[in-house]
Amino acid sequence: MSSPGSKSVFDAAPYVRSGAHAFLLFGTEGAPLKETAAAMSALWTCEDQAATMPCDECPPCRARRAGGLVDAQVIEPMGNPPILGMEIVNEVKGTRADNFEGVPLRKFLRTRPMVAPKKIVSIHDIHRANKSAANALLKTIEEPPDYSRLVLTTTSLSSVLATIRSRCVCLAVEKVSSPAVAGVPEWGHIARDEEETEHLELLDQLLEKSVSSEHGECIRNGHLFRKWADEWRERRGLSARQGIADALTFMAEWCLAKTPESHDNLNATLSAHRLILGNVQEGLVLDVLFMQWAGTRQALPR
Repeated sequence: MSSPGSKSVFDAAPYVRSGAHAFLLFGTEGAPLKETAAAMSALWTCEDQAATMPCDECPPCRARRAGGLVDAQVIEPMGNPPILGMEIVNEVKGTRADNFEGVPLRKFLRTRPMVAPKKIVSIHDIHRANKSAANALLKTIEEPPDYSRLVLTTTSLSSVLATIRSRCVCLAVEKVSSPAVAGVPEWGHIARDEEETEHLELLDQLLEKSVSSEHGECIRNGHLFRKWADEWRERRGLSARQGIADALTFMAEWCLAKTPESHDNLNATLSAHRLILGNVQEGLVLDVLFMQWAGTRQALPR
C-alpha cells in the first residue's frame, strides 16, 4: 500500500471502498502512518463515494481542508508516558478525561454524520492503549454503526491486542524513500521543498569546488560556506551556531557519498562539527577545515 508521500497515494481506495469498518495500519518508525490514515479519512468523508481521490470541492471536503470537519476526529496518546486510556472510548471522570480534548468514541459514534457520508475516527499509536481501553475499543470494533469507519495505527504490531488485530483489516505502510539530492542519499530526507533542494545543490557545487581548488582559494570557500549556512539558518529558524553545525553535518554526508576514500577530510569535518558545538570561534575552525579540504580531489587515488 502506498503512502501519501508517494505518487500513488490513493491506491488506498480499493480498501476504503471495500465496506470494511476497521483498519489497522502498521509500519516501522518513519513510515507515513498518520498521513495514510488522513488520506483514507479524506476518501471516506468525500461526497463522491466512488472516487479514487477526494474531490476537495464538496462541503465535507472543504470543511476538512479548513480543519473544521465535525464528522472526523483524530485521537493520540497523551500524558507522560503517553497512553490511550478509557477516556478515549467512554465518558469517564478524572484528570485524564478532563485533559482529553476529543469526544469519547462511543459518544462520537452514537449519532449519524452531520455533513459527510461517514463518521471517521483515527486513533494513532494504538499499542499505547491500556488494557481497559483496548478491551472497550474491541466492542466498538465488533459492533460498529454502519456509517462509521475506524483507522488505527501502530509501529509495534505485536503489542496490539490480538483480538483487535483479528477484527481489523491489517495493512502494511511502507517507509517512503526520498531520492538523493545532488547524489547524496541523506540529503533527500532533508529537503522540505524545491527551494531547499536547490539550496543543497548549491552546497554540492561549493564542496566540489573546495576539494578541487588550490589552497589560495580556501579562505574564500570557507566564507562562501558560512554564507550558505547563514541562509540555511534563516530558512530553518536556527541559531547561527546551529546553522553552521547543520551545514557541517551535510558536509560530512557529502564526503561519505562523494569521496568515501578521503578519511582525512571526513575526520576533519567531524572534528570541526564538535568544535563548533563546543563554542570554538567558527571563523578559525572553518578556515582550518577548508585548508584541509583544498586540493584533495587531485590527491585521491584513481
